[in-house]
Amino acid sequence: MNKDSKWIYHPQWEPAPCDARYGNPSPCFRNEFSVSAPVAKAILRVTALGVCKVKINGEFVDSDRFVPGWTDYRQRIYYEEYDVTGMIRAENCIFAVLGDGWY
Repeated sequence: MNKDSKWIYHPQWEPAPCDARYGNPSPCFRNEFSVSAPVAKAILRVTALGVCKVKINGEFVDSDRFVPGWTDYRQRIYYEEYDVTGMIRAENCIFAVLGDGWY
């Protein structure tokens, strides 16, 4: 993991109360960031205990549906890597939604 990378997490790991009609809500993460100079290369590495979907500036970073896919989370956590250089602007917003998937 890059020295500048950080794990993000949901502040309350307790399951939300379940409404039988809709199930538990999916946690969402959103962050805005700025860049002050042209970006030569931007790589996004994404993983989840379950599955996730990520947008940058309103556009999905991929066409996959369930990332990172099935794994035995007790042994390893796979990640996906995306070149998002062309998606980065001066002002940016990154958004991720999580699902429990196979976790």
